[in-house]
Amino acid sequence: MASKARDVMRDGGLVVYPTDTIYGLGTDARNRRAVEAVFAAKDRPRSKPLSMAVASLKRIQDFAVVDRDTEKILGAIFPGPFTAILRSSGAIPHLSYRGKIGIRIPDHLLVAKLTTSFPVTCTSANISGTPEPRTPSEVNVKCSLLIDGGPAREKRPSTVIDLSGRRPEVLRQGAGDASFLFQA
Repeated sequence: MASKARDVMRDGGLVVYPTDTIYGLGTDARNRRAVEAVFAAKDRPRSKPLSMAVASLKRIQDFAVVDRDTEKILGAIFPGPFTAILRSSGAIPHLSYRGKIGIRIPDHLLVAKLTTSFPVTCTSANISGTPEPRTPSEVNVKCSLLIDGGPAREKRPSTVIDLSGRRPEVLRQGAGDASFLFQA
């Protein structure tokens, strides 16, 4: 199934897939037109950027500027139910917003397989403003392929942590516990 999904995304199609949190909507993150199709399918304003999933910590450095302290934090949260907001390297300008980019490494075998060839958009598979889908039947966006992975493990989306500044900042509390970042 991962091979078929990669082919669909490589051709600019949209794929709904399970993650370690909720169902995601993915396409080849390098393809500007495909990324625009994700925004359109979700009816999402450009002021709410999309994140992407990558296969490994090493791949993050292809798309973001990562210092040693940030690298340690990334090693502690990935793979897992987190989205890291990092300073963008500019490698994928259509996913960068105000010099930043959101990156995930979900703890899910299928996502690991999907991201082996290229980064994949990783945003909830719902129309903006509606509940995030935990099951395939809750998905309300149009797509080329929907992969049924059963009910999601979590009831909430990822925890979003901004690591682009001097100190980590939780922008959205979700499934991941980031309290360890603030312990003395």
